[in-house]
Amino acid sequence: MELLFFVWGAQKLLRLNLGCSLVCGFSHGVLHASFLSVIEFVATTLFVFNGCLSAVSTGRKLVGQGATEDVARILPIAFTFGISIMTLAYAIGHITGGHMNPAVSFLMFLRRQMSFWKMICYWGAQIIGSLLGSALLWGCTSSLSGKAGVYERPPFNLGSTTLDSSISWENGFLLEFMGSFFFFFVIAQTALDTKGIADSFFPAIPIGFSLIVVHICLIRKSSSSWPENEIDVNAHK
Repeated sequence: MELLFFVWGAQKLLRLNLGCSLVCGFSHGVLHASFLSVIEFVATTLFVFNGCLSAVSTGRKLVGQGATEDVARILPIAFTFGISIMTLAYAIGHITGGHMNPAVSFLMFLRRQMSFWKMICYWGAQIIGSLLGSALLWGCTSSLSGKAGVYERPPFNLGSTTLDSSISWENGFLLEFMGSFFFFFVIAQTALDTKGIADSFFPAIPIGFSLIVVHICLIRKSSSSWPENEIDVNAHK
């Protein structure tokens, strides 16, 4: 009888310890994912604010009244997005991976670099960060509303994505698909391929330049829907 009681007690204790371990492990995972999400939130806010502000701040005519006046806006906008993602990747890449984009987080999930729960946390942080970045931009430029050459509300649409009226939505879809394919191909081959430069922080450089290329190619036609592009320079670790 004593032996049965001992076995019963041992089973209860084992289950209790196992349950505590599971709860503590889950709680630790949630807290860690929340901490990383806060950093993603801050970085995404800064990225969207800087990138879209470049579109708003170059909204006025930069050169005469010639047919090429809009072309002058492309380079500063493209370089702002590319350099912003590059510098932010160096700033937080060693902590969160530097995603700043739900699509990049989904790519890392498919590559088994992050859990489903962590991806959901990142998504929430990135979406809220984007909204806050846009709200801050509107707050910084709201006085421009109603002035000549500026959209009424909000100013210059806060740099939002629009499709050129000269092309169809099918054209725009294909353009965005090719731009996305190029960008994510560079991410996969630089930040994730351990046979390449993935073990260093150099992936931030080619990925930043690839974002510049995408903007230069797509801004005139689809405005380049890349206000939330990011990279993962630490996902393979």
